[in-house]
Amino acid sequence: MSKFHCTVTRRDFMKVLGLGTASTVTAMSTPVFHDLDEVACRSAGEFNSTTAMQKRPWYVKEVDQATVEIDLTRRTPFVGMHAATGVLSGRQCTDEENALKLQMWADNKLAAAQGNRPGFTARDQISAAASLVRSAYTSGGVVYTLPTPPQGFRNVPLTLENLGCPKWGGSPEENTFMLRNIIRQFGGGLMGIARIDNDFQGSRETMFNPNYATLIDADDYIMNGSSIGIPRKCKWAVVITDGDLNDQSRKTVNSPAYFAFVSEKYEWIHKVQNFLWGLGFQSYNVGDAGNPATPSNFWGFVSGVGEYNRTHNPCVTPEGNVGNGAITLITELPLCETKPIDFGVLRFCETCGVCADACPAGAIPTVGEQKEPTWEVEIQPWRASTPDHRRYPNDSHKCAFWYMTNATLGMLPNQGRPVGACGRCANFCVFSKGVDAIVHEAVKATVANTSLLNSFFSTMDRQAGYLHEPSAEERESIWIDYIGPMTDRR
Repeated sequence: MSKFHCTVTRRDFMKVLGLGTASTVTAMSTPVFHDLDEVACRSAGEFNSTTAMQKRPWYVKEVDQATVEIDLTRRTPFVGMHAATGVLSGRQCTDEENALKLQMWADNKLAAAQGNRPGFTARDQISAAASLVRSAYTSGGVVYTLPTPPQGFRNVPLTLENLGCPKWGGSPEENTFMLRNIIRQFGGGLMGIARIDNDFQGSRETMFNPNYATLIDADDYIMNGSSIGIPRKCKWAVVITDGDLNDQSRKTVNSPAYFAFVSEKYEWIHKVQNFLWGLGFQSYNVGDAGNPATPSNFWGFVSGVGEYNRTHNPCVTPEGNVGNGAITLITELPLCETKPIDFGVLRFCETCGVCADACPAGAIPTVGEQKEPTWEVEIQPWRASTPDHRRYPNDSHKCAFWYMTNATLGMLPNQGRPVGACGRCANFCVFSKGVDAIVHEAVKATVANTSLLNSFFSTMDRQAGYLHEPSAEERESIWIDYIGPMTDRR
């Protein structure tokens, strides 16, 4: 098997950084407290947290505004059905175009399996399909999946009412901790909270695609065709990330480990909604691939889940999650708003461009083409965004065309969703590495505090082999190499 990494030792790397001893790195990774009051105000599990709500790396700073400049007063109406980027959505195509696209995907599926295309062999596709099937049932020879109503099933057998208990009266702080813990117990990852009625950058109601959801003055939801009317009393947008995996997605584009996480989130998010319903509170799952009523990446930026970046789509988190399948849950449960964060990602993107180098479609501008984000964007169908933020002018049309040309159908027979063709921009991002290795934590801590070494770190990432595209042999190794227990890989 070809070598994936070069032979730069950890000691040599630290010498280049000027961090020659382990004690130096330990000092870097230790938060500083000025007096005992600062220590006393945090529990033992929150010493390294910049929020009171969840543990984050010590170098993450809270800020009043997201690092990406946002002006929602400049937002233009949605041009198509899809709420976020429109990159993979077939809903902006005509019926004829969609039929041709689906046929192309179907042909790719057969050709790839019969030709043993690396990453798309028969067992790759079958494993992807198996990992994506959730609560399936068969009727008349057709396979269906469990529907995912935005309002949840509301069928929890125990509620405060039938238990004879008074209405839940927890404080916003108590509710926030409670929701965080139940989300983690059910399978979710990071959590951020933003007020929908916080209009200091313009009306956040414009972030909802009326083809899927609107905010209304009512006590409960009202369906209008395929669009759901959500009561305005539901003022809190809760962004929840998957506890997803990045390790195996480098070796196989049809990663069953990742797809299983994607599939399972539809199960546990309804458990969260049933929990809230039992306490007497409405909630609506409106920001994921199943219910794309609002872009979860926006809510992730303003709530501090992660930072905007050159890929232009997913949040980059300090923990190493890039491209995570986040969910946005709208609820009336009173919560505490969480602040945006800054750990140097957007500044790093100015001199990096690894994602652009990795993009096979050329859809992401290189550093030479676009160093900094810009307000000057081309607005037309299939473009990635409206001019409501200072952004990198990525070309979603190129991304979508490449994806459609290379994708195979790896899902249920009655589904037209493409599976597993790319994701390179997220997988090869410098920040996609976790913080378990001391080198990666030292790099992230340095980037968060100074931009002097950004270009050097980007170069080292390339030289260390992280931009390496797996060979056919390496893609096959996922079926041979030992994979540790799930607890070792989270």
